[in-house]
Amino acid sequence: FGELSERDEFQAEEVAAEADAICVPEFERYVGIPATESKLSLMHLSPTLASWDSDDRSVTCLLFNPEGALRNSMIRSKV
Repeated sequence: FGELSERDEFQAEEVAAEADAICVPEFERYVGIPATESKLSLMHLSPTLASWDSDDRSVTCLLFNPEGALRNSMIRSKV
Protein backbone atom coordinates (compact mmCIF):
# COMPACT_ATOMS: atom_id res chain seq x y z
CA PHE A 1 0.00 0.00 0.00
CA GLY A 2 1.13 3.53 -0.60
CA GLU A 3 0.03 7.06 -1.25
CA LEU A 4 0.75 9.11 -4.34
CA SER A 5 2.27 12.54 -4.00
CA GLU A 6 -0.04 15.53 -4.11
CA ARG A 7 -0.59 17.16 -7.47
CA ASP A 8 -3.48 19.19 -8.75
CA GLU A 9 -4.23 17.43 -12.01
CA PHE A 10 -4.75 13.77 -12.79
CA GLN A 11 -2.28 12.51 -15.38
CA ALA A 12 -2.65 8.79 -16.02
CA GLU A 13 0.96 8.23 -17.12
CA GLU A 14 2.36 9.96 -14.04
CA VAL A 15 0.00 8.09 -11.72
CA ALA A 16 1.03 4.76 -13.27
CA ALA A 17 4.75 5.61 -13.08
CA GLU A 18 4.50 6.66 -9.44
CA ALA A 19 2.46 3.55 -8.58
CA ASP A 20 5.17 1.40 -10.23
CA ALA A 21 7.80 3.26 -8.21
CA ILE A 22 5.92 2.25 -5.06
CA CYS A 23 5.05 -1.34 -6.00
CA VAL A 24 8.17 -2.64 -7.76
CA PRO A 25 10.48 -2.28 -4.73
CA GLU A 26 7.73 -3.61 -2.44
CA PHE A 27 7.42 -6.71 -4.62
CA GLU A 28 11.15 -7.43 -4.29
CA ARG A 29 11.08 -6.80 -0.55
CA TYR A 30 8.08 -9.12 -0.13
CA VAL A 31 8.98 -11.96 -2.52
CA GLY A 32 12.76 -11.74 -2.17
CA ILE A 33 13.64 -11.35 -5.86
CA PRO A 34 12.96 -8.64 -8.46
CA ALA A 35 9.64 -8.82 -10.28
CA THR A 36 11.54 -9.16 -13.57
CA GLU A 37 13.03 -12.46 -12.33
CA SER A 38 9.86 -13.85 -10.76
CA LYS A 39 7.29 -16.29 -12.10
CA LEU A 40 4.71 -14.12 -10.35
CA SER A 41 3.19 -11.01 -11.87
CA LEU A 42 2.76 -7.58 -10.36
CA MET A 43 -0.04 -5.10 -10.82
CA HIS A 44 -1.43 -2.16 -8.91
CA LEU A 45 -4.74 -0.53 -8.24
CA SER A 46 -4.45 3.22 -8.42
CA PRO A 47 -6.75 6.24 -8.65
CA THR A 48 -8.91 6.86 -11.68
CA LEU A 49 -9.86 10.28 -12.94
CA ALA A 50 -13.18 10.02 -11.10
CA SER A 51 -11.66 8.92 -7.78
CA TRP A 52 -8.87 11.51 -8.09
CA ASP A 53 -11.48 14.25 -7.90
CA SER A 54 -12.57 12.72 -4.55
CA ASP A 55 -8.99 13.01 -3.23
CA ASP A 56 -8.10 9.34 -3.80
CA ARG A 57 -4.31 8.98 -3.79
CA SER A 58 -4.13 5.35 -2.66
CA VAL A 59 -2.10 2.66 -4.38
CA THR A 60 -2.59 -1.05 -3.66
CA CYS A 61 0.08 -3.42 -4.92
CA LEU A 62 -0.95 -6.93 -5.96
CA LEU A 63 1.00 -10.00 -6.92
CA PHE A 64 -0.52 -13.00 -8.62
CA ASN A 65 0.38 -16.21 -10.35
CA PRO A 66 -0.62 -15.96 -14.02
CA GLU A 67 -0.62 -19.78 -14.20
CA GLY A 68 -3.16 -20.35 -11.41
CA ALA A 69 -4.03 -19.86 -7.78
CA LEU A 70 -1.51 -19.08 -5.06
CA ARG A 71 -1.72 -21.82 -2.45
CA ASN A 72 0.86 -20.55 0.05
CA SER A 73 2.32 -17.31 1.30
CA MET A 74 4.76 -15.69 -1.11
CA ILE A 75 6.77 -13.97 1.63
CA ARG A 76 10.44 -14.58 0.82
CA SER A 77 9.40 -17.37 -1.54
CA LYS A 78 11.84 -16.26 -4.26
CA VAL A 79 9.38 -17.63 -6.82
